Amino acid sequence: DAAKTTIVPMSQFLVNSVDKYNAIDVMTIALPNLQQIEIGYLGSGHKYIDGYDPDERMAAETINFISHDIEIICNFEMLRSLVVHFAPLNGRYPFLF
Repeated sequence: DAAKTTIVPMSQFLVNSVDKYNAIDVMTIALPNLQQIEIGYLGSGHKYIDGYDPDERMAAETINFISHDIEIICNFEMLRSLVVHFAPLNGRYPFLF
């Protein structure tokens, strides 16, 4: 319970694999005060869920990819720094801004 109330100092957490993406789910419960996160490419055959008004051609090309919910980062209430590094996002994501 102490970890839930602790403000995690600014440190890099790079989500660049499916395993690290799965760790986010646990971290939203264990460390909800994480302040910095970097999202990136998850690997071949994986993508983040398409946003609103996605590019139809790109959506068609990746229709069989395993989709992962990027909105999970909204659970970090103290998030101050979000870096998007080669993350294939398709569409608009209003919750990011």
